[in-house]
Amino acid sequence: DDSVPHMDASHSPSPASQGPLDKKRIRIQHLQAAKAQGVKISMLTAYDALTASIFDQAGIDMILVGDSLGNVVLGYSSTLPVTIEDMERATSSVARASKRAFIVADLPFGSYEASPAHALTNAVRLMKAGARGRCAARRHRQALDRSRYSGRGTPGLHPPI
Repeated sequence: DDSVPHMDASHSPSPASQGPLDKKRIRIQHLQAAKAQGVKISMLTAYDALTASIFDQAGIDMILVGDSLGNVVLGYSSTLPVTIEDMERATSSVARASKRAFIVADLPFGSYEASPAHALTNAVRLMKAGARGRCAARRHRQALDRSRYSGRGTPGLHPPI
């Protein structure tokens, strides 16, 4: 069926099209260089190894492990019940399957509000689980940004469902 796209070598990143993102493994400095050069960066959300593997093979630059896992995978009506353990499990699954993409993981509600130290402790947990460079929290941005770990405060967004 010609209407169904098939994965082949033409979907892989190439030096001519990717520039700073034509790397074995994308790191923060590659994303910064791409931004400075005006190179478009692709990002999709995954919660499991199979999806992450497909995205990685397709040449997706960044994979977000979002707390929307609660709605999409765990069947919750909101993201509030998602725990740091849920995010660790999904992040490690995505990271094991991804060889190239830069992994970003959300800090779920309740894992960062108590204090900047609490936010940093949980950001480190997600980094150890496989978030390769960024853990997103909606609060305590300054503490995460000042740390030697690459946490990032973000504005709250609605789940992508």
